[in-house]
Amino acid sequence: EALGTPPDPEAEFVAARELWRAENFAEAIPEMQLLIENYPEHDVSLYATNMLFDSLITESPDAAELFYWSDLYTSNESLLKGRADLAERLAHIRVVSLRKMAEEWEAAGDVQGCYLSYQSILDTLGDARGRDEILHNAALCAEQAGFEAEARRAWTELVADHPGSPLVATALAHLGA
Repeated sequence: EALGTPPDPEAEFVAARELWRAENFAEAIPEMQLLIENYPEHDVSLYATNMLFDSLITESPDAAELFYWSDLYTSNESLLKGRADLAERLAHIRVVSLRKMAEEWEAAGDVQGCYLSYQSILDTLGDARGRDEILHNAALCAEQAGFEAEARRAWTELVADHPGSPLVATALAHLGA
């Protein structure tokens, strides 16, 4: 931009979108990130955020990277103000990436990382659907990591809060009931 020329978010978005349409994600992704950071309340940031995550999911399905960006943007109040759909999408991406990370850590034998990832999901989910399965997985990883109190707490919560879940029988067996 020339000195003294006011920023033009729409023109910057059009340029980033053209890179994206040409599937030049390596250049489009940083441009979209700049749009989101520089103009969080502008409409271009909504479009850029959706395109950014579509690109990240397509180009780099790395769970840690998806978690990083979704976590960063879920805390951006200016970006999410009045955009419940975007907030919901980012929260979903955050949970999916945490779950994928937990599975990767478990497969690699890092049961502590597995447990911590599932615990982060529980902190995020509230009372959402699928919480019983996350409690089950968190309890298993906690047990394997030697976190007996945390495992017991997860098993107990599963039984108390999800009495109709098919996982209750497993929880009761682990609790010795």
